[in-house]
Amino acid sequence: MDLLIILALLIIACFVGGAIERKHFKELKQKEFLYSSFLVVNKEDVGKDAEFVGLVSGNVVIGHDYFKAFLFAIRNLFGGRVRAYETLMERARREAIIRAKEKAISQNANAIVNLRVETVKISIGGGQNKLGCFEAIAYGTAVKINKNIKIDKPVINNHGMEILK
Repeated sequence: MDLLIILALLIIACFVGGAIERKHFKELKQKEFLYSSFLVVNKEDVGKDAEFVGLVSGNVVIGHDYFKAFLFAIRNLFGGRVRAYETLMERARREAIIRAKEKAISQNANAIVNLRVETVKISIGGGQNKLGCFEAIAYGTAVKINKNIKIDKPVINNHGMEILK
């Protein structure tokens, strides 16, 4: 009887967790499209091409469901990729980047220079009652880039749209 209850809870966690994850991916895609013209560049020195606005960061903490924890425990026995956690980390990274862009936009910046993303696993408790979640933090320098900047090749955003010529 106890095994049946555990199995039922795992199945419920699978469907509910999957629905929440799909909804979050859909929201991420919409937000990424909304901010697709916002530049994120890796350049050591933007010099006189940009005006410094400030440092920005965006962070998110995402908890995993018990179904993912169950899959992780099984995968840990045999080794290999843990795809269930890969999607969790992807969601966390993408959400953190979006939040950093939102902060930069709120400070009237039009780009983030040298964006970096860090992730960490947070564990609370011990033994079988251990709860886990992941934090992702994206940080960089918010700037106002001069639109007349000379660029050797066009800058294409992640949706294939040319944004600077």
